[in-house]
Amino acid sequence: MLKYIKGKVKWGVVLFVLIPCVVYALTTIPFFPSGQNNDWAGFWGGYLGAIFGGLITLFVLFKTLEYENSQKKKEEDTQYFNKLLEIFSRLFSISNMFQSEVLRYVYQRANPKMTVCSVTEIRSFISEIERLGFELDMFLKIRKDDFQGINELNEEIKKVVNSAKQANSWFEMNLKTHGIPFLENDELSKMNVKLSDLEKGLHSSKEKLESIIYVYYN
Repeated sequence: MLKYIKGKVKWGVVLFVLIPCVVYALTTIPFFPSGQNNDWAGFWGGYLGAIFGGLITLFVLFKTLEYENSQKKKEEDTQYFNKLLEIFSRLFSISNMFQSEVLRYVYQRANPKMTVCSVTEIRSFISEIERLGFELDMFLKIRKDDFQGINELNEEIKKVVNSAKQANSWFEMNLKTHGIPFLENDELSKMNVKLSDLEKGLHSSKEKLESIIYVYYN
């Protein structure tokens, strides 16, 4: 809209300059009455006054439009960050629940009194992690060129989802093989490494997101 108005203003300025020149040129032709000098002084006074008045009005209009556009962009950016934080918070929460439930399932053999968690629940967690990862990927790509660090954040989140999927694959493989996973210490150690990678990825993504928002508002 602002670009359209600026284009119109340029043509308006050209016409403002061109019209009096044409009028003056016509007065030099005997066929057209030229009037007195006082008439021309009045003409130029009124004409230039109209030009300056119009320019002031346009200046105020431009400043108003620029301010409104700036405020609108800030509101849109704030809404974007709020939605991004909402989706990421769900991913962070679900990923932590996934880690807790997997570890609880793993160690239940060592402590029979521990409440047995549901394998179905663990599977629902990984499905939700994958869904949120996809949602974040699409959401971040919308504004990937608008904020510094968005692409890096997206890569970090992809690593988080990938770590969760790897941990789940290891869980499913051992569950299928043994019924109760990680009966041997080396298997348990490998799972802890995968869950540790997930934890590191979550915190790295959180710090990256906080950095992007901090840079924008400062």
